[in-house]
Amino acid sequence: MNTTAIVIEILIGGLQTTAWLALIILSIFGYEWIQLSTAERWLGLTIFIIVISYTLGVLFDRLWDFLLYKPDNVIRNRYLSKLELYSIRVRIFSKSETMASFPDYIRSRMRIARASLCNFCLISATSFFFILTRLNHLDVFLKWKLLLFTGICGVLLILLAFYAWKNITNTYYKQVSIIYKELFEEAELVSKSSPNK
Repeated sequence: MNTTAIVIEILIGGLQTTAWLALIILSIFGYEWIQLSTAERWLGLTIFIIVISYTLGVLFDRLWDFLLYKPDNVIRNRYLSKLELYSIRVRIFSKSETMASFPDYIRSRMRIARASLCNFCLISATSFFFILTRLNHLDVFLKWKLLLFTGICGVLLILLAFYAWKNITNTYYKQVSIIYKELFEEAELVSKSSPNK
């Protein structure tokens, strides 16, 4: 799989994680202490966020994988067992790197959808926390409208991410199974049916 694609995949998940962690920090300590009046400070903050986001993307990817392990298993077992998956992926890669790149692309999208599902849940929750703790100066009616808007957007994003993750995960295991059958099982049938010389 392309190294750039892996970096982007990890960075997307990490930026999402950074968003809800930042909301927790701002909810607890407020935002008045943040001073970003110069371009140098903005540049420094941007570099810091990218570095932290990449690190968080790596760490939290394992956590999201753990949290969605059981539903992932249910989908995978429709097509393959866990032991089969590892050996099949190795055999596909050893036979054809071109054919292996397509499931890898799907797998990258699957990871982004998985991270988005988990992070959107936490972004929604921490947004509520931030509004309730730090936006007390707003009119009560406006504050409740903001909470309602945040809730609706959060639910829609979570449902969309869940649908995408489930659909892409299903596609990934299905494609791995199809590619394996095309590369190996059909070749074995042909070799068995060919006359001996």
